[in-house]
Amino acid sequence: MTPSDIPNMMSETVLFPVPQRLAQKSPVAVLIPEDISATAVPPFESRPDVIGWHSVRVCGKEIDFALLLPGIGLFVIEVKDWKHGNIKSTGPADFTLRTEQGEESKTSPYVQARECGFKVREEIQREPLLCHSSGPKKGKPILPVGHVVVFANIPRKKAQADLYVPQLDPQTTLFEEDLANDGPYLANPKEGLKNFLEFARRALQVTFPAPPLSGPQIEAIKKRVFSDSVIKMADPTQRRQTRKVGEVAMDHLQEKYAREIGGGPRLLKGVAGSGKTLVLLQRAIYKAKYDPSAKRILFTCYNLSLANHVRDMVGHNVPEDRRARITVKPFFWTTG
Repeated sequence: MTPSDIPNMMSETVLFPVPQRLAQKSPVAVLIPEDISATAVPPFESRPDVIGWHSVRVCGKEIDFALLLPGIGLFVIEVKDWKHGNIKSTGPADFTLRTEQGEESKTSPYVQARECGFKVREEIQREPLLCHSSGPKKGKPILPVGHVVVFANIPRKKAQADLYVPQLDPQTTLFEEDLANDGPYLANPKEGLKNFLEFARRALQVTFPAPPLSGPQIEAIKKRVFSDSVIKMADPTQRRQTRKVGEVAMDHLQEKYAREIGGGPRLLKGVAGSGKTLVLLQRAIYKAKYDPSAKRILFTCYNLSLANHVRDMVGHNVPEDRRARITVKPFFWTTG
């Protein structure tokens, strides 16, 4: 598949408006998954190395978004759909909200995003490929990690007029106006992208130049940070009793399609070795692990040896209490 084969990425959503529309609108940028409600907007410059993840598990915790901006850093993005009247008060650790059930105390979105960012930074620092190998920065991460909080339904002016404004960090916060088509990031595509990248740089607590990431380095980030981008598997040519289990990081397109497959018939085409089986297997694993309604999943393949291999991979990747949800059978078993 060539870059021109990748569909245009279009979006109009309160969940990921600015990062998605500015960074991922390029026809060769990758948003995982891509199937968010969309409306076309003008294309931005090509950025094939920009990657965005939506509803992704980072260091074992599901977050709203993660965004990898080459040359700048990796961002954890926490999105809140609270309205202006929902917030009664704020503190360094907690926000008090007005709800139909009364007042509720919620962990500050800044604390949520910042703590997740700390965990990401710790994982990156444990990976030699993602750290400086020599010089005065030896052992330090090559990639800055930052966080952003989005209040999609709160105007900046109203927030600034209230008493809780001291807890809303302007360096790391996007408000309702920032997501508007006539706002600072979307009104003018060229200037908007420049403005958004400047905002991203300011949002970093620690700023330093981030070098271009190689394929192995991006794979290392996935293995360390994005656990659902990885499939554990053993070499089927080795003896079952002595097989060593390794990890394979899915590439961006494999991961994107595994997350996007929905109901109804789908045709997945690719040459031999392109990862079609991995995509379908990852989809089955994801459903078994995280979808309570997916009680019975049938995975069929062409022959018995492949079925045995897939069954082994299910065992390596699905918790024991949920493995029974996936049944793996060769195709001809279904014909009786």
